[in-house]
Amino acid sequence: MKDELNEFGKSLIFLSSRYDEIDKSENEMSESLNYLSTENKRLCERVSMLESMVAACESGMENVKQYICRDMLELHGIPVMQDENPNEIVKSVGLLNRGYQVQDQDISISHRLPAPESKIPPIIVKLMRRNTRDHIFSLKRQLRGKSTLDLGFPTENRIYLNKSLTQRTRDLLKDVKVFKRDYHFKFVWTKQGKVFLKKDDSSSSTARSFSSLEEFAAFKEASSRGNAN
Repeated sequence: MKDELNEFGKSLIFLSSRYDEIDKSENEMSESLNYLSTENKRLCERVSMLESMVAACESGMENVKQYICRDMLELHGIPVMQDENPNEIVKSVGLLNRGYQVQDQDISISHRLPAPESKIPPIIVKLMRRNTRDHIFSLKRQLRGKSTLDLGFPTENRIYLNKSLTQRTRDLLKDVKVFKRDYHFKFVWTKQGKVFLKKDDSSSSTARSFSSLEEFAAFKEASSRGNAN
């Protein structure tokens, strides 16, 4: 019995030492988890700050791009000709706008834009002055009914002018136009990089402006609940 008690005592000592080791390991693990939790929180805050910085940079770049686009127009429908002179094409289209004739000194630069193989690449023109660009664009209605036949081309394509937009604004405008059709809104237009939407020309209808797809998504969600105006 004495031997058994001695063995039992040794077992208790061994178990006690193992318990101390386990307790120490648990404390070390708890400290590690606390450290990892703190580090994870710090990294999450860092990532959030970097995301905000990236968003601010992207917004700034978008504003710069749109600011540059304010002096530009896009001319669509003109077939590509060998050894063509885009400036001369712009001037010839300007002749169709009876209210204004584009001069050499009005044009900073013009060139074709990339386009899918099945599409006619548009011509983008940067004007020297913004008021010139705005005046030319205000006369775009005079191009209705005009075609490339009026410019001496053998094929007939409709000619039209567009404001030059950044890709982000272009994507936003596309979504707003789909909404306009589906919800029977009457007016969509762009100004200074924003897309505007208006239900109709009644006094109770207000124009909504959108600068991003996120803003428009919030508006669409409200509209789905019957709050569109």
